[in-house]
Amino acid sequence: MDFERCHFYQRQRIMYPDIIELRKKLNLARRDRDKFMSDTLIKSALESTLRGMGVSEADIRMERPRDPAHGDWATNLPLTLASRLRKSPRDIAQEIAGRLDLAEAGVVAVEVAGPGFLNFRLSSGTVAEALPLILSQDVEYGR
Repeated sequence: MDFERCHFYQRQRIMYPDIIELRKKLNLARRDRDKFMSDTLIKSALESTLRGMGVSEADIRMERPRDPAHGDWATNLPLTLASRLRKSPRDIAQEIAGRLDLAEAGVVAVEVAGPGFLNFRLSSGTVAEALPLILSQDVEYGR
């Protein structure tokens, strides 16, 4: 993209069509971020943390919270492990949150919510990794 063609005059922004197209693609990205911001890193970090807690296998299911204030990804994993570990789901969630390697998971924060949910907030680096994919797929992205 030729950023030299984008001029800003005083307080009015004048943008050329290629800049506007990029903005449209980024808006698509916000709507369809499930497709490129995979939960794979978080799952991998959770599996590693669970092995450290003595859990060899667990069905880790990630979902997008309806309310963006609850983060980018969420899981009810502690609720599913409560009977196996014989602990309260909230205690399990707090232990996982304390042990989780945030950098490995690609998140900046993990929060314990409710009776034993974990909410994850993606790091800006993880989000930025999606930009080359968006740009390389051009108008086909999100379809």
